[in-house]
Amino acid sequence: MKKHDKANVIGRNESIHLFLQLIIMTNFGEYMPEDAFGCRLWEYEFETSIDYKEVRHSVQAALLETITSFESRLYDVKVEVAFLGNQSFSRKVSIRIYGKLAETAEPFEHQQFLFICPKTVTNQ
Repeated sequence: MKKHDKANVIGRNESIHLFLQLIIMTNFGEYMPEDAFGCRLWEYEFETSIDYKEVRHSVQAALLETITSFESRLYDVKVEVAFLGNQSFSRKVSIRIYGKLAETAEPFEHQQFLFICPKTVTNQ
């Protein structure tokens, strides 16, 4: 068995961040083996007239369900979704995920900003 070069191995927290990003960036049904994997946000990507309060609650609930189903390294998970700024053609969305690491009970936080319509990701 080949030893892994430490430069190629990512840590637990980074792995969780990447997995949460994958969940957020995946539309339901896009991952064939599991239709329940993904984020409801993309169902609204090209909608021109939406009820932001309703969408926020819907996305939060669905994202919480997906994370608790597929990310066993976190527990006591909470999800916050907010639409920021001018809600016109390009909508900026903030997604914050809070929880505790199952292994150590340490607090964990993931924040991601997205622009929908068209799909764009930023770390700021």
